[in-house]
Amino acid sequence: MVFAFDTLSVIGQAGFTLMRASSAAAAQPFAVGAEGTTVSEAAACLLVTSVPCAIELAGVGRHSDAGHLVAPSAEGLCWAVREALEMSNVRAQELAAVYWHGTGTNHNDAAEAEACKRLFGAAAPPGTSTKRVLGHSMGASSLVNLMAACSTLETGMVPPCVIGSAAKWPAMNLVTDMPARVGPGPVLVVAMGFGGINLAAVLRRSVTAR
Repeated sequence: MVFAFDTLSVIGQAGFTLMRASSAAAAQPFAVGAEGTTVSEAAACLLVTSVPCAIELAGVGRHSDAGHLVAPSAEGLCWAVREALEMSNVRAQELAAVYWHGTGTNHNDAAEAEACKRLFGAAAPPGTSTKRVLGHSMGASSLVNLMAACSTLETGMVPPCVIGSAAKWPAMNLVTDMPARVGPGPVLVVAMGFGGINLAAVLRRSVTAR
């Protein structure tokens, strides 16, 4: 059992505000005019088991570059994603979708846009972030994204992350305004933490569920 939660913190809100990385409105990851993130709270729980089930964790990758306390690194994220793809024996072009960390801050979004360019070139799979609707739930946000990825594998649908605005990085192939239907391939989930922590996971439908 994996459980993650984070309560709304005055310290967290103050920190993003002082860094000028907080949005007065809803976070708008990767959108033109994005002002920053929206701190929220959440709790999530997933059962991870060795017993065969409908969805499997095919591969994971992690890389700690320790380059900066709060500014993420595209290179570090690429390391983590490539490790996850290699472990899962999945090629980048086989991915059905990507759940980006997508906080809506300038540093995060620019780093992920650069990582997307390095990893996928001009053929990025459909991408999104849950923070447009749910905000940045800090320590719970990665597990929330994993749960959303599980839903995509079950339904074939990806929610939008840019709503009512233009995407700042069109090459990221972001889902905008309305949910999009995607193919049956694996789904990549990435996360970026303070201090240069980068994580990636590849989820897919298990062989028995296909």
